[in-house]
Amino acid sequence: MADINLSELPFDYKVYQHWYETQQVPYEIVKQLAGRETVFFGLNIKVRCIKAHYVGILKSNFERFELNKILNIYHSVARLNGMPIFSYNPAERKPQQDEFTKKFANYLTHYDFFLDIDGKRGFDKVYESAARCKELFDKFQVRYSLRSSGSGFHIFVLQEDAGIGKFQASREEYDKYCYETSQSVSDEGISEIPMGKVMYDRLRAYESVAKSLKLIEGVLDIDDTIYQIRRVCKCPYTIDYKTGNLCLPLDDAQFKALESDSNIIKPEFVLKNPKYLYNRGTLIRNGLPEGKGFENLMGYVIDGN
Repeated sequence: MADINLSELPFDYKVYQHWYETQQVPYEIVKQLAGRETVFFGLNIKVRCIKAHYVGILKSNFERFELNKILNIYHSVARLNGMPIFSYNPAERKPQQDEFTKKFANYLTHYDFFLDIDGKRGFDKVYESAARCKELFDKFQVRYSLRSSGSGFHIFVLQEDAGIGKFQASREEYDKYCYETSQSVSDEGISEIPMGKVMYDRLRAYESVAKSLKLIEGVLDIDDTIYQIRRVCKCPYTIDYKTGNLCLPLDDAQFKALESDSNIIKPEFVLKNPKYLYNRGTLIRNGLPEGKGFENLMGYVIDGN
């Protein structure tokens, strides 16, 4: 901690410690990490390829990679099956990570829809953007989760609830992707295995929704550059160290209240109001089954139907 000036943090470090030491918090976090890659990014730390599917191993990673360094916790947007556990020994971990990166597509079973509404233009603008997206997702009865992300908002839709209809990327586009992926060589001399055409179509469909919301609906705070296979997003019930805010699932009343009261996404507030923590999950809205709501949203924003 000697190289971190705690007085420069946008929050009380003791609150940060207290949050992660609260008994229920790790349990809520691991519910979101199961079946996904966990990632620690923060001050003086960047660690990928963490498998934290139960509380004991999450806490073990906290200790090994020093949670007190101040970090954000992310998880993969992709859902995975059979992800290995990696050694803490750097000499052993490095080749394990290289092999996992190369074969990532082989572990991929689902890829959920993730909309990142970025707060770079300020809270009023990002709130307006999130409200417009929420209005559309509600109108078409999409089964979605709305979350604060720190300075912005995330909208998350499970693949099971994100029907893409007959959307397909061109064969030429997919073949180009496969060639570039198989030919790309990292600093470690490793090229990745391309994802299959069906999953590639899904990512391009998601990207088209984001671009259409941004360009046609005028939701300017959407980041439409994020649709890659290894993309990660902030894990619900964790602290964003850049703002001191929580990545917190929001119900409709909370989202409305947030327009005038930013305290409701502060860890201090949630710790005093445990109903916003215990067994809440991600607050997925009711909507049309089998991804029909998302499919209808796609038809509206992309095709104008």
